[in-house]
Amino acid sequence: MCIRFAVAAMVASAVTLCPSGATAQSWSFPGLGNDEFKAIQPGSPPPRRDLTGAWDPGGAGIAGGDGYFNGRQMAPLTPLGKEMLSRNRPGHGPESAKVFEGNDPLTTRGDPSGFPRILNYEFRPTRIVQIPGAVLMLYSFNQTWRIIWTDGRPLPEDPDPRWFGYSVGRWVDDFNFVVDTVGMTDRTWVDSGGYPHSEALRVQERYTRTSANGIELTVTINDPQVYTKPWISRDRLPLKRLPDNTDFLEQIYAASEVTGFKEDVATKTKTQ
Repeated sequence: MCIRFAVAAMVASAVTLCPSGATAQSWSFPGLGNDEFKAIQPGSPPPRRDLTGAWDPGGAGIAGGDGYFNGRQMAPLTPLGKEMLSRNRPGHGPESAKVFEGNDPLTTRGDPSGFPRILNYEFRPTRIVQIPGAVLMLYSFNQTWRIIWTDGRPLPEDPDPRWFGYSVGRWVDDFNFVVDTVGMTDRTWVDSGGYPHSEALRVQERYTRTSANGIELTVTINDPQVYTKPWISRDRLPLKRLPDNTDFLEQIYAASEVTGFKEDVATKTKTQ
């Protein structure tokens, strides 16, 4: 059975998704609508130690920036965290600023989302590829990829900060894959609401394969310099499997487009 729906405002044509191997047009797929997301059933039992496939977090993956994630409030800020937050001017959330005041590094400069923001905001369809010694995460949003090393290497002890950090993963049993990431630059936010992190940030992802068509993702944020205790930004967020031949829509914050937005929208808003 195929899933068919119109892609409003994103592409002009309708898209039909069929089981893997079926012939269907699946170019520039932007993500499942709520009804289509709910329609995907668990299916058969999950394969062992396997996350391979194209996955869609649905509408819940897109949101993030109101100080809450899936109904769970983030941990209180430390004095340093409050000072860092005071410098940020996000586009929405409780700390939102006027358009012309915004300084979101993603939407006003075209900087990378960074990690873990890629999981907390605009988490769109993602392809997971397993190869010997590593798991590749291929995100449709901003055409971004990560390498999660599974070759037994330890995390670096004093890493040079990177946009997406350094990640190592391991199977703790046949259906739970745990990833630890360190070494993220503090130039990024953890969400779209301006909430900061330091370079002491440590993030743990747990991918639980629940069925042939399902994964649940839990993300724990631990930054003692910025937050008073660890907190969960994604609590068993469901991912639904898409057909393997699905082609994702290109969704890129190009620097030239960001500049154009600031000139055309933000500047006009300032004068009104």
